[in-house]
Amino acid sequence: RDILFRVELPQVNPPPFATSVSDPPQATTSDQDSDISWQQRVLVFIADLRGALSSGELHDAIVKKLPIMLGVDRLWIETNIGGRRKVIVAPATSQATAAHPLTDAPGEWATFPLRSGDTILGVIGIPIDDRPLSAASKRALTVLAPLLADRLQTAHAIEQLRELSTVDSVTGCSTRPDGLERLRAELKRAHRS
Repeated sequence: RDILFRVELPQVNPPPFATSVSDPPQATTSDQDSDISWQQRVLVFIADLRGALSSGELHDAIVKKLPIMLGVDRLWIETNIGGRRKVIVAPATSQATAAHPLTDAPGEWATFPLRSGDTILGVIGIPIDDRPLSAASKRALTVLAPLLADRLQTAHAIEQLRELSTVDSVTGCSTRPDGLERLRAELKRAHRS
């Protein structure tokens, strides 16, 4: 028997932001309010990741939204999944000048392992030279790191399945369905010209 599990994440709206200088957001000092706030931010981020199926979409979501959610300026993620090493740096830098964040300059980093089950797939690093990482950000990263590891591993598996479905493993040539799809795309492009 196959058993299907479905997890529904509740729809969470981010907290309202001030619309003018005369209407500043209310500061809360309660630990309980702080906990609710970081939990809401984590749920919103997870919901954003849910729709990202490709590695590219997932990397874009991480680069654009994770630093903002954590309240940090920079972060990096290094993964080694399926023998492929990738480094994601936020904010994104041009490929020509991209270097590994640990070798750019000396510094102090808070790191969190990307663990999926018993396997460590990578690490998230956040610089703490200028300011220490907030307690809410630490809690959020502790919760998010395993979820990110699972999403990155799933995106990698989807990429592998797409590649296996479009390329013959013996000859290395495109499969017939992939060839037909490419032919349709070329014919559409030729008709537009």
